[in-house]
Amino acid sequence: MSKFDYDAFIGDEYRIAVSKERYTNEQAAEIAKRELMADSVEYEPDIGWVYYGFGTNYDGENYHGWWLVRDKPKRGCPVWVFREKGA
Repeated sequence: MSKFDYDAFIGDEYRIAVSKERYTNEQAAEIAKRELMADSVEYEPDIGWVYYGFGTNYDGENYHGWWLVRDKPKRGCPVWVFREKGA
């Protein structure tokens, strides 16, 4: 089991990724609502993985941490990804 629990990711939109290994979809949606301070959230099935590693973030800075990606990496954790509904 991955060490990943849940985290916020900022890119084009503000998203919350929640581990599929630890939470059901319903539990993940409740976490996302709480973290986004939103009444309702939308599940984004196109994005489904996180991995821990090095890279360059959106600001062009070196970054070491969790990365949210669409395709399955060599090592990673499957996640539920949510954003605020209507955002």
